[in-house]
Amino acid sequence: MTNSPLPSEATISFKAICFRAFCYILFVAGAMQLVMLDAQSGVDRFTETSLTELMQLTLLLLGAVMMGYLHRRPSAIPHVSLLMGAFLFASYVRENDYWLDRYVFDGAWQVIVTLVVVPALFVVIRQRHAFVAEFKSISNSLGLGMFTAGFLTTY
Repeated sequence: MTNSPLPSEATISFKAICFRAFCYILFVAGAMQLVMLDAQSGVDRFTETSLTELMQLTLLLLGAVMMGYLHRRPSAIPHVSLLMGAFLFASYVRENDYWLDRYVFDGAWQVIVTLVVVPALFVVIRQRHAFVAEFKSISNSLGLGMFTAGFLTTY
């Protein structure tokens, strides 16, 4: 049995894939330029209000929202996107620990992360067969490869 591509990937032309890859490269290169500018500025280098930190928060929240959108589309990958979205949102909350400790209470981020991750894990474990099937369907995709590379680089 071979891994078949997702239906949306099967209809994308080579030209469209190249254009998408080019856009990804431009986005990543632009983001890295902003990080370099932030590092060279000498002002608030990599603090909670630095450009790098704000960009990281934005990307984590955007990724979590995108996974939430995919989760709502049953024809897509609802179980994989639930787990990935929960992980991204938990990372977003963890990155905001300074503000949560300061304005809510010390350790608030642990409570919020637990309230997000435990139900997501419960659903994925109960539906593990569907999760495995979805994961197999995307295991050779460019998107999962990019996500994995970003994950390994960051964590």
